[in-house]
Amino acid sequence: MKSNIKKNYILRYLQSKFDDNTQEFGFVMGIDGSPLYQPITKEGTKGDPNEFSFVNEETYEVSKISHIPVSFPVIEADYASLATITQDQKINSTSWSVVASFLLYIGDINVHNAMVYSIEEFRDRFLGKIDFMEGREIDYEALTTAPTVKWYLVTTSSSDVVPGGILTINGDRYMEYTLQIDLEVNDNLSMGNQFEFYMKKTDSATYEQILPIQVSWGSSNSLNGQQLLTNTELVDSRRAKMIHNLVSSRGWAITLTLLFDDTKPIIVDLFKETFALKDTMNTPYLLSVKYKKKTMVADVPTFEYDSNLAFEYDLIPSDSMTEIVYGDKIIFTIGFAPSWIEVE
Repeated sequence: MKSNIKKNYILRYLQSKFDDNTQEFGFVMGIDGSPLYQPITKEGTKGDPNEFSFVNEETYEVSKISHIPVSFPVIEADYASLATITQDQKINSTSWSVVASFLLYIGDINVHNAMVYSIEEFRDRFLGKIDFMEGREIDYEALTTAPTVKWYLVTTSSSDVVPGGILTINGDRYMEYTLQIDLEVNDNLSMGNQFEFYMKKTDSATYEQILPIQVSWGSSNSLNGQQLLTNTELVDSRRAKMIHNLVSSRGWAITLTLLFDDTKPIIVDLFKETFALKDTMNTPYLLSVKYKKKTMVADVPTFEYDSNLAFEYDLIPSDSMTEIVYGDKIIFTIGFAPSWIEVE
């Protein structure tokens, strides 16, 4: 039995995103560097809105740093429970919900606004992000063996920065802001972000990448039942009593759900397919799908294209549906079937 994803890995990953920002503010984690505690209970600005004072309890040395205090008072996880009895095989996948808390000085509006902007830059790093997160894996059956380095795949999303109450600490006033960050962390599972989709008309020279909301594809088989009672060559006569379903034909289709963006020519063309009346039907399109696989290169994780999971098809539009609602984004769905126009 081996260890699962730990809370400390999540905290270290979040802290690593507090690096540079255009406002040149740093971040400090709670009391004595512990991110799980509420920040600033004994620290104060000592009258300077740009600097926070920190006292070393051993040397009594006072240092001033231009930092934004931050903590993670809420961090919850939902672990996948797919495992064998002995847990020699299991799915390492966890959904995390984290709340970050920031205290911002409000004595100077320009300083305050710059701090809010730096937090929003921190938030931006989690919007639709796919990344790698370092951790350690422990074998509980061999505790004398050193833990091994483990790289997890993580996808993140974030809410908006929400202002809260006002606090007075050492005579200085602060406003608390919170930010919720959601993380999906797993070991060997793949995420939708790893697929890339490109389309073009067959008479166009270059592909355009598209970002579908959802892509669905699949195949269907038409079966023809046969009973082989008269086949004397069967080794197992019991099978002659059964109906054998043989595939007589096979179909394949793909459906794209897209947001309408009139700055992308291929999106405009696909949108027009949902309503335009044409003298010539079956306009062919080319779809190219690429997949990026998590790969270790010199013990460092990276994404590399995997040709084994890539495909390219000539397609013609089939069923479609468009929804136009005032005040809402335009969403349309278009289906495709394989095109055999060029096949001889």
